[in-house]
Amino acid sequence: MLNKNVSEKGQALILILFGIFGVIALTALAVDGGHAFADRRQAQAAADTAVLAAALAKVNGYNWQSAALARAAENGYAAAGPLSTVTVTSPPTSGKYSCAQIDSTPPAGDACTEYVQVTIISSVQTWFAPLVGVNTLTNQVNAVARAKPAVTQPMFFGHAMVSLNKTACRAFEFAGSSTTTITSDTGAGVWVNSTCATALANSAQQSFYQGSGLVSAPSISVVGGAYYDPADITLTASGAVSTGATQITNIQITWPTPTCTGTAEEDGSSGQMKSGNYTSNAPFPPNGIKVLQPGVYCISNANVDITSDLKGEGVMLYVQTGSVSMSGNAKIELSAPTTGQFAGLLFYLPPTNNKSFIVNGNNESSWSGMMLAPASHIQMNGSGKPNGVNSQIIGDTVTVSGDGAVQIHYSDSQNYDGTTPPQIELTQ
Repeated sequence: MLNKNVSEKGQALILILFGIFGVIALTALAVDGGHAFADRRQAQAAADTAVLAAALAKVNGYNWQSAALARAAENGYAAAGPLSTVTVTSPPTSGKYSCAQIDSTPPAGDACTEYVQVTIISSVQTWFAPLVGVNTLTNQVNAVARAKPAVTQPMFFGHAMVSLNKTACRAFEFAGSSTTTITSDTGAGVWVNSTCATALANSAQQSFYQGSGLVSAPSISVVGGAYYDPADITLTASGAVSTGATQITNIQITWPTPTCTGTAEEDGSSGQMKSGNYTSNAPFPPNGIKVLQPGVYCISNANVDITSDLKGEGVMLYVQTGSVSMSGNAKIELSAPTTGQFAGLLFYLPPTNNKSFIVNGNNESSWSGMMLAPASHIQMNGSGKPNGVNSQIIGDTVTVSGDGAVQIHYSDSQNYDGTTPPQIELTQ
């Protein structure tokens, strides 16, 4: 006959052994699992910093693979170490940023080769888990960054006339009774960036306003509301004024940074002026100047006030602080440089200059090259002779006025192209 006490003691010993095994398993899970989780977080941070280092090196023309591997090693993950491997690929070999995915439905301006992927595989040695047969735990993490190179292209989608103000009502206005004709090689006409809009019927307080004049353009794209008479507007590319466009909230263009050497002064008594710095308080150009020699004119502490005949080929007027006014009583023939850093840029008022820019045309004047004044109000009162304005006109707000004909033609080949700086971003 079995002793009841002896039998119960044996059962208790088995339960104790199972309990000890369970405690060890829970300890292994808590300690080794926590160790593995901490390593995963560290590996992900290392992958993120490594892929950003690769993207930065890529846009700057350096060895992006070496940059990523070096940064990963600095954070404890060697490319081919005993406990880690690091791979760097561009484009990614799989996933939504691979060529198979991106090239099938590419976003505008996107390319799979702009993406870099870093993969880190890390082995974590366990402390307690070997007791249950688990010697290592493995983590695999991925990070993807976009390395978008600098892009030089027509500014603001190649629209012939652009108003950049984000909130103003009547930010772009066709006033008076002029007949305005806008043509463009790009097929884009007017861009109005303002959100101003009202639901009130027939309210003129909108982003875009067209009065009694006639307008012909390839297109008119407006972020906010538009007030116009459809019978007075002919759109050759789009067919109708487009409202509700996506606003440009962050202008990422690298603005020009002209510099001048020497002094802009009269060249002898010929009525000609050579390029350079003009710092006089007197208006530019000085009295008696009829011809501007080719080059960049850096004008500070002075307004540009052209009241008499003036000619200049290959010139760029950089108006740092003053306003611009061109008289309708003067025969003005100005063209931008055709080569070099500022090719196609005729007038430039930087974003720090919000003074007015007024053009009074006549049937003898002509301009060729961009009129860039992103913080200024631009007013076009006539445009000169037929096909006299071959420009892209960019201002904070824009008014086209007068009672005559206004003809503006935009061709990218005659105008300045803007550069968007390189960009890097962590996408995954």
